[in-house]
Amino acid sequence: MEIKDAAQLFMDNISFDIIESEERFEGAIRASMGAGNSSGSHVKPNEQLKTTIKNRLNTFLESIMSGDISQEKYDEAFYKTVALLASDSKELDAECSVSFGRFQKIINIWVKYHVALAYSECDEEKFGKYKILLPVAHIPVDRYVLAWLKKWLKRTDSSNPVLREIRIGSWSWKWGMSEPQYRTLQDVAKAISKKLNYSSPLELEMREDIWK
Repeated sequence: MEIKDAAQLFMDNISFDIIESEERFEGAIRASMGAGNSSGSHVKPNEQLKTTIKNRLNTFLESIMSGDISQEKYDEAFYKTVALLASDSKELDAECSVSFGRFQKIINIWVKYHVALAYSECDEEKFGKYKILLPVAHIPVDRYVLAWLKKWLKRTDSSNPVLREIRIGSWSWKWGMSEPQYRTLQDVAKAISKKLNYSSPLELEMREDIWK
């Protein structure tokens, strides 16, 4: 599937209008909460934290889009933003169970929305500039991605230690995922992307329909 078709398919399966900035933001927050949370778990940020997250996302995107873009620049801004969000969470909503895994999902889905808008060509003048994000974007780690990576590694690289960790469930994206684990998964996804001639882990996720 071509990236243009993958972007349109993704948009066709979204139940809200991601053309609107506020809808994109709320969609990213909902995606980070995930399904199947235990009863009583506090995973929805309060309004003060949500406002801060929105500002961080906008700052992140603006910093990436200004000047030349590179993988190093993107990664540095990404991990800096996750660290800032973790600090914000402790200060503004200490009871909220927002982990590294949830923060990466917010940022990665936020970026994916912009890439999808760019390649679906719904408004080339407004969103076309975000095409440059695709080659440097990360794969949004969630249960679908972990299941797909597990299946791929089992078939092609059964001795890979990452496979064992995914199998035993020690890398839960919502609760237990650490930054080193996340970086390892991105490296695995990059290697697969290269093998399949995709420009980035996000392109892999979109064109292989992993998100479905």
